[in-house]
Amino acid sequence: NPTFPRLYLWRMILLLGIGVIHSFIWSGDILSLYALMGMVLLSLRNIPVQNTLYVGLSLFFLPILLTIIYMFTFARDIPELPKTALLVYPDMTPEQVKAGFQSTDIWVVLKTNLHSLKYRWLSFIPDGRPFKVLGLFFLGGYLYSSNFFTTNAKKIKLMVLFFAVGAIFTFASIKIEGSVASYSRNWTDVLDKLLHEIGQLSLTLSYICMLSKLVDTFPKFIGFTWLKNYGRMSLTSYIGHTIISILIFYPVVGLGYFGNLTLENTYYVAVLILIFQLLFSNIWFRYFSFGPIEWAWRCATFRTIFPIRIKKTK
Repeated sequence: NPTFPRLYLWRMILLLGIGVIHSFIWSGDILSLYALMGMVLLSLRNIPVQNTLYVGLSLFFLPILLTIIYMFTFARDIPELPKTALLVYPDMTPEQVKAGFQSTDIWVVLKTNLHSLKYRWLSFIPDGRPFKVLGLFFLGGYLYSSNFFTTNAKKIKLMVLFFAVGAIFTFASIKIEGSVASYSRNWTDVLDKLLHEIGQLSLTLSYICMLSKLVDTFPKFIGFTWLKNYGRMSLTSYIGHTIISILIFYPVVGLGYFGNLTLENTYYVAVLILIFQLLFSNIWFRYFSFGPIEWAWRCATFRTIFPIRIKKTK
C-alpha cells in the first residue's frame, strides 16, 4: 500500500506527541521511545521476513557488545552510584528527589520530574534500551509471521524449556546483583547483563506459551475476555495509571503518599489500580467501541471522526 508509510509515520508522530506530554508528568514514560523506534522500524521495513529473527536477536543483544566497549573506554571513569530502591543521581540525593515530589509547589514537582526524565534517557546508554525495543519489535514480527502464537506456543515442552532457561539465568543474574541500567566496570557486570537478557527473554516466551496453552484449553474463560478488553484500551490504561498514581502520591494535587509507603504497600496500591482498570475497561466496552485515548489517536491518524458509541440493536 503506497499510502501506508505516510500514514504510519503520522501515527508515530502523534504517539510521540502523546509520549512527550506524558513525560512532563511522569519521567518513566515509554511511549516516546516506542514512537521513535517505530519510526526507525519504518525505515527498515524492507528487510526480508526470513531475516527478522536474526536482526531482532542481533539488536536485542547488541547492548552487551556496547557495554564491553564502554568498559574499555570511559565507563571506569564514571563515579559509581550506590544501589538502592530510591532514585540516586550524581547531582541530587534521594532525599532531595523525595522532597521535590512531596512539594506543594507544582513547579518544583515538574522541575524534579524533568530532572528524573533527563537521567532516565541518559540511562538508555548503558542499558541499550533503544536497541532492545527495536529488537523486540523485530522478534515480535517474526513470531507472528511464523505463527508461533497459534502453533508452537501451545507446546508444553517449549513452555518448560523457556521457563527453565529463564528461571536459571534470571536467578544467576540476581545472585550477581548487577544492574542493566549501570555501566559495566568488569567482566562480572558484563556477565550479569548477558544472563539477565537471556533470562528475561526466555521467561517472556514461557509466559506467552502459558497464556497460549490456557486460552487453547479454556477458550470461553471469562477472565480472558476481561484481559482482552483491558488490552484494547492499553494506551488509556497506561496514561490512566499515571494520572491515578499522581492523585494518590503527589500532595500538590492528591493525597500526598509519595515516599510514605513501603515497597510492599506500594505494590498493593498498584494491584488495586490494576483491578480498578480491569473493571473500568470491561464496563467501558459495553457502551463504546474504542478506549478514549485510542479513539482520539485513531481519529487524529485518519483525520476523521469515527463513531465511538456502540449502536444498540432493537
